[in-house]
Amino acid sequence: MRWRWRRYPRGAMVATVCALGLNYAWEIGQLPLFAGFTNVNISAALLHCAWYTLGDATIVVCLYALGAWGHRTWGWGRRLQGLDWLWLPLTGMLVAMVIERLALDVGRWQYGPHMPVLPGLEVSLLSVVQMSLLPLLSVVLARRFIPCPGHV
Repeated sequence: MRWRWRRYPRGAMVATVCALGLNYAWEIGQLPLFAGFTNVNISAALLHCAWYTLGDATIVVCLYALGAWGHRTWGWGRRLQGLDWLWLPLTGMLVAMVIERLALDVGRWQYGPHMPVLPGLEVSLLSVVQMSLLPLLSVVLARRFIPCPGHV
């Protein structure tokens, strides 16, 4: 059976919507730990969080597509297998560490004094936890909203 990239499934779309909601809430929660956001207008802060949430959701979509490629079906998220529970958080964690380090190196953002960081890498522990938990949680939540047990 030939695998078709054109057929972007409901499961991936629902996972994307879940990722948008989860990551937006996470971004709002961690915003005060970044430098320069202590006395900022609330609408500017919410817009800032929305912008970075789009990047977070893009990461989740890419991870979902990677899983689809590995399983040769877009419906892989419907039936998570043993390694899925491992590779998805680990890959998300690795992506977060690379993005955080690059963003810090080019001055894209800076951490405030209360941001917990990973020793050695000096990247945000919260961002690493975010990308290790929320992609998997997005896929798990998407399974709950997809009614058909077949290919999604």
